[in-house]
Amino acid sequence: MRIIGSLKSEEDAFLFQAHLQLKGIESACHKGNDLWEIWIYDEDQIEKGKAELDAFLRSPKEFFEKRGKPTRVRADGLDESSVSEKASPLRRRGAQLTYALIVLCAVIFYIQRISLDKEQKDIASSGYLFGISKLTTKLLIDYPEAYQDLQKQIRASGAAERKQLEDLALPDRLSRVRSQLSAYWQGLTYLLLNWPDSRATLKVPLLKQVRQGEVWRLFTPILLHGGFFHILFNMLWLYFLGRHIEPRSGRGKYLIITLCIALVSNLCQYFMGGPFFLGFSGVIMGYAGFIWMRQKCYPWEGYPIPKAVFIFLAVYTLALCGIGIVSFILQWMRVANVPFFVANTGHVVGGATGILLGRLAFFGRRVGKQ
Repeated sequence: MRIIGSLKSEEDAFLFQAHLQLKGIESACHKGNDLWEIWIYDEDQIEKGKAELDAFLRSPKEFFEKRGKPTRVRADGLDESSVSEKASPLRRRGAQLTYALIVLCAVIFYIQRISLDKEQKDIASSGYLFGISKLTTKLLIDYPEAYQDLQKQIRASGAAERKQLEDLALPDRLSRVRSQLSAYWQGLTYLLLNWPDSRATLKVPLLKQVRQGEVWRLFTPILLHGGFFHILFNMLWLYFLGRHIEPRSGRGKYLIITLCIALVSNLCQYFMGGPFFLGFSGVIMGYAGFIWMRQKCYPWEGYPIPKAVFIFLAVYTLALCGIGIVSFILQWMRVANVPFFVANTGHVVGGATGILLGRLAFFGRRVGKQ
């Protein structure tokens, strides 16, 4: 990858980049101090790119008259109306893994809802009382034996007791049965809020099912979602961010990025808040952090995400963290019992992991010799 020259005008820079794309020359433009720099990815196309730039600099007005001016330039510098699949390596690579993740999350969500509906009609099942389908219990980072034992007790109890639980809202159900639960890891937050009564949780085994061989649980919580709007917004963000990372880093590296963010954010959320968390949002924050860092360290990769997106996500995350801190203080001071069920640790750690990964040159794309 090498810079071949600079242009004064932003419009000229993006028009020229679109022209290079039409010629099959993969390129990027980046704003320097006062000029727009033109970068060529493939060393074998450096001379061809230089020749085109020299011709443009000699006579900018006549350049496009002879060769044809791109009719529309996108934010990433591609001629949207003219660039063919053959001329655009990014389009040719596509974002199949991103689309596969969206479909997988949607299918799992559908199965979750169908399973809960079936279990609600089954007198022998009690998982639906806690909003937990059988599939969910297999994909959570851990499903405590305490809940498994409680479900057996409920199945063995009479219809009247079950009906009392069914009539309560989900938070009230959990409060009602909490005293019946044996000790299990509920997170550092619970430990601090309920000390010294919570000391028994320090003795329970952590990640018991993972240590028994169910290692997929370290990653699969990102595939679970708690409601329609939860999955809708997460999948929109996955589509918006993932389709830019995958073609630029390559499918294999994109998968590594996703798994690394999922692993670190899931583990940290488990240790902070216990096993009952789900959603792709921690990885979404990681994607955002990754792209933000790539724009800082490797601007020639041409990520077309505006600064406003990162500001929005940062403000949103800080607001959720602020609410979580206020909730913790109110509970710790015994002023009010206002639990806040948002995986803030996963969001923050996911974003930080993405930033760290974004600094690594390994996750850049390779075109020809670089």
